[in-house]
Amino acid sequence: MAKAKKEKVEKVNTLAAYNKIMSVLNSKQYSPIYLLEGEEAYYIDKILEVFNNEILSPEEKDFNLITLYGKESTAADIMGACSQFPMFGNRSIVILREAAQMDKMEALSPYLEHPTATTIFVIDYRGKSTNSKDKWANAIVAGGGVVFKSQGLEEKEVPSWIQQYGANKNLKIDFSIAEKLANNLGNDLKKISNDIEKVLINEPNLSDLNAELVEKYIGISRDFDFFDLPKVIFQND
Repeated sequence: MAKAKKEKVEKVNTLAAYNKIMSVLNSKQYSPIYLLEGEEAYYIDKILEVFNNEILSPEEKDFNLITLYGKESTAADIMGACSQFPMFGNRSIVILREAAQMDKMEALSPYLEHPTATTIFVIDYRGKSTNSKDKWANAIVAGGGVVFKSQGLEEKEVPSWIQQYGANKNLKIDFSIAEKLANNLGNDLKKISNDIEKVLINEPNLSDLNAELVEKYIGISRDFDFFDLPKVIFQND
């Protein structure tokens, strides 16, 4: 029996897509549905912070912010929550956490194709990715929703990401420093961003990240690390 051909995963520019969705959210333009999928949790968490904290007032959140969990909720539960009209406000937000653990996501298709205009439905589908065969994901696009694919970075891409992150904070990070951070911290973007923020909290007027500050606040104190070894040997140092 022939094996089914695995669908090729299309490479996307996650950072560009993230900046775009954040720009639209900051302009207070909202789509009825957001599917946040993929292996990189950093961007998904940052987007969820907006839906949890920045759209509804504290008073509105008490009535109009609903969080459900995929393993515990049926399609009927979810569609019922999404179909409710907001109380004491103009919109409600329903966040489906751990959606990848839900059985029969396709049962949501009727709602995804015709969402309630006053509800923002956010699907946290981290850890998994949809493809063209997932009819329920296609229904989100048909219903005017947004699909955000959060792909992890390859090791070679991390130093450039670190430099971009610094630039967004008005912080210059030379490639050699970014490379050392990447070699020691890996491609965990949440850890990397937290460590850079630690430096900025302690040095609020900092414009240029140097090796001394990396050692002081992040704790990378060796003259060279394991990844520098081939270079050192080649230079006969």
